[in-house]
Amino acid sequence: MSKTSLTGLHRFCCGLLLIVVGSACSSRPTPEQQLATLEAELLNSPTLTVSFEVIATGAFAAELRGTLTIMGDNQTSLRADGSFGGEPVSLHLGSTDTGLVGGNGDNQFAVAQPAALREALVIGLTRMGILHNLARLTSVQPPDHADGGVQNWVQADSLTGGGDSLSFSIIVAGQPSGEATLLFSDPQTLLGREQVVNFPGGSMQVTESYTITSSGTGISSVSLISSMTM
Repeated sequence: MSKTSLTGLHRFCCGLLLIVVGSACSSRPTPEQQLATLEAELLNSPTLTVSFEVIATGAFAAELRGTLTIMGDNQTSLRADGSFGGEPVSLHLGSTDTGLVGGNGDNQFAVAQPAALREALVIGLTRMGILHNLARLTSVQPPDHADGGVQNWVQADSLTGGGDSLSFSIIVAGQPSGEATLLFSDPQTLLGREQVVNFPGGSMQVTESYTITSSGTGISSVSLISSMTM
């Protein structure tokens, strides 16, 4: 083959490679799109079930196992048992014909059905982890911002990465509160979370493991590892 032919072939192969690489890059979602796709999937699943295990060590100890089920917009059932701050707890949250009941054992609240319960639970899970709303149940309070506004209250800011990892700053009520990295096996399948949340003093390590199913079909298995500074 002549030198001119080799040069032409080389240019053709390089051009083809650039097209393939460019196509792959253009089809990859931005970090914002990747998080939005994950949250939309969880928000829009007709029936969402999350089996979870939460273990916290360090400045504060907790060990909780349970299941969260969400049907439709707001029909919810949650049970979690274990220990929280060294005390045994039996947490529950459930929709009734007249509203929402939840709490810790016999200590419970009863409120009208919140307008944005599903959103509060899903966005709370993806951006903060499930422990936050479990902690509210231990103090006999409903999920945070279940009446609306959770997406403005807790935000994922300055997103970077994409694909197998997605990092962002956690902003709560307009204040920087920590850093989180979500880990993926592909852009749609969440595998884990590493998180640092800042408080006045101390540190707590948290591991959350989930198995998530939608209408009987598995979405993903999730293991979340968090390091919280208190």
